[in-house]
Amino acid sequence: MKAVPLVTAPLKAEPTILYYACGGGLGHVTRAAAILRHLHPAITILVLTSVAEPYPLIHEDLPFRYVAPDEYFSSTVIDIVSNSHPQVLLMDVFPLGLRAELTEIIPKLMCKKVFIYRHVRADYRPIITSALPYFDQVILAETADPPLLVENIACQPILLREVHELLSRESARQILGVTSNVPVVLGVSSTDNKWTETFFPILRKALSFTGISTHLSLAAPGYTGEEAVNHYPLLELLPGVDVVVGAGGYNLYHEVHSCGVPAIFLPQPRTIDDQQWRTHDTTTAYSPEELEARLREALLAPHTPIDFCNRAAKAADVLSPPGYIW
Repeated sequence: MKAVPLVTAPLKAEPTILYYACGGGLGHVTRAAAILRHLHPAITILVLTSVAEPYPLIHEDLPFRYVAPDEYFSSTVIDIVSNSHPQVLLMDVFPLGLRAELTEIIPKLMCKKVFIYRHVRADYRPIITSALPYFDQVILAETADPPLLVENIACQPILLREVHELLSRESARQILGVTSNVPVVLGVSSTDNKWTETFFPILRKALSFTGISTHLSLAAPGYTGEEAVNHYPLLELLPGVDVVVGAGGYNLYHEVHSCGVPAIFLPQPRTIDDQQWRTHDTTTAYSPEELEARLREALLAPHTPIDFCNRAAKAADVLSPPGYIW
């Protein structure tokens, strides 16, 4: 079996909590960072990820192990889960693993097992339903539609920051480089470089066609263009933003709605995630012409007060190992 080195320093002890956060983008590791930063420091954590540069975990200084998404992925994951002996195993979105590699392992594990649910496409739901009996607890990071027929703990939304950790509007606009009293439009892309290369030029052009004077900021992993904003996490800057444009992923959707920022979503087709469902009752655009029209409307839309209740700490309480009293 091909060796996959630890990205961070080796743990001094076996993990108390093993968080499976493998997936195609930063959504899983962002949710992991949001939850795990609330745990007691005496709890030993190990996050398993297939994202080569998991910025949220690095930023929050959380121990993780990178598993390359190659031909050795399944055997490596099985080896780690079987031999790390955690007291709590948390599976994020994929109850049996990204490639169902833990189908034989999950039922046999004697530790506490927790499943975190985020809405998925209809063709993947039978896999979740069949695996739920193997889990001791289910955390809802998003409303289950249709409802899951098991006991669950509602913890939506799970965000990376609390209200008091957000920047003031003035501080946020200063970081964004706004030098005049103009609206700020923030375009947010993902780890998909091809989509970023298509999306950002379309957004620039649509915004220019509105004829409205604005400040444009663009955010994507590794993006270094002149409008680039590299502050992390972006959630801290939302009080200084007037319109957000991006796909309909879990984190961006719940962050902008929690902060009351007008948003235009461009839902993208995904293998598992259901962005069309998530954004069905919001402002969306499916063409450059629609985006231009929606931008005109959004730039005139009022903000709602920022006053959200982040459920990340509640999810962290669910993860506390059996018998732990702090």
